[in-house]
Amino acid sequence: MYKSFTIKNFKNFKSLELNDLERVNLIIGKNNSGKSSLLEAILLHNMSIASITSIIESRNRDLLDATDFKHIIQAFFNNFNTKEPIDLIGFFENNKKVSISFRLLEKEEEIEKINIKIDLKGISSLYPKQPYVLQAEHKEDGNIKNFYLVFSASNIMPSSFPVPKFPVFFLPTSFRTSILLEVALYSQLRSENYQDKIIKYLRIIEPKINNIEILNLTGRSVLYGDVGLDKPILLSFLGEGMSRLTNILLAIGVSKNGVVLIDEIENGFHYSVLKDVWKAISEMAREFNVQIFATTHSYECIQNAHLAFKESDVYDFRVIRLDKIDDQVKPVVMNQEDLDTALELGFEIR
Repeated sequence: MYKSFTIKNFKNFKSLELNDLERVNLIIGKNNSGKSSLLEAILLHNMSIASITSIIESRNRDLLDATDFKHIIQAFFNNFNTKEPIDLIGFFENNKKVSISFRLLEKEEEIEKINIKIDLKGISSLYPKQPYVLQAEHKEDGNIKNFYLVFSASNIMPSSFPVPKFPVFFLPTSFRTSILLEVALYSQLRSENYQDKIIKYLRIIEPKINNIEILNLTGRSVLYGDVGLDKPILLSFLGEGMSRLTNILLAIGVSKNGVVLIDEIENGFHYSVLKDVWKAISEMAREFNVQIFATTHSYECIQNAHLAFKESDVYDFRVIRLDKIDDQVKPVVMNQEDLDTALELGFEIR
């Protein structure tokens, strides 16, 4: 697990250092304080160069069809300052340190210097325009490796990918798992006999659910739920809360020994089930050894998460508020005692 995480020159963050991270970390703060950007920075840190397209797509799928990526790439840098690198530094519980620095290479002479390394001659022949190249320098255990992503003329081409050290699953705000992916994720968990755990926690939303099956009744394989009716019903027809919780549980299940990032985690849930939802997430995260980073705007979500962890055997939960002061983002980390006081006195902590 991450024990601390440092961000420099990335989006909202000129410089941000988070310490005392826990298994489950809930990020709060006003609009444009950097909550989603923090999740994206963690995604970038592990997946490195390959995650750039995932982040662009989560913001707006149509941006991947751009004819000039320069302004899109510049927006990843704080105040569009591409002269300074983006630095992402993670310290883990095993005392391991992993650093990644992103630099934008846009001058022809800079790109020519790495021509041999990334075989840019072969790549550029596909493009009518001079490409922009994003370089990621990966440092770990004294070893340094460089990876590159080439942007030009409606194309994004990786010349190489770093190998992820652990699985990371990102659930953006607007994300709805595709039918194909949902079936694939459930099939993976079913093959490892974890389906009963998914069903157990889905009963928070639908107490009558007995089983989940993969059936092809519409011309394609889809997840169906047995809720005691004459026929199984499409799982997605059981409501927004069921779909959202299914997505979260599947993400945790396939990210064993990894990280799950969830933007606006409260979406789709009625406030009355939030405490049980948090219990399900915390129990499954511990069982699969997954670290969670989630964001919320909801006071009820914070309150119910705190209560859920207080009622568990271990309080492995942190709330991190991002405050924007004079264009600088400052973190405030709240532990159990802090939250007890703030919630008891009715402080506005969002």
